[in-house]
Amino acid sequence: MPRPRAFKFAQAAAADQSPAVPVKKTAKRQPAKKPKAPAKKTAKARR
Repeated sequence: MPRPRAFKFAQAAAADQSPAVPVKKTAKRQPAKKPKAPAKKTAKARR
């Protein structure tokens, strides 16, 4: 289940990369990605 969710996130990121998207939207997405950084570290440790 987590994999399909990541796929959706990747698609959303690709849409945000579009030049038509304002810079304000990308800035809002950055802070939301910060809390996920520690989660990635745990995944590495589990490996």
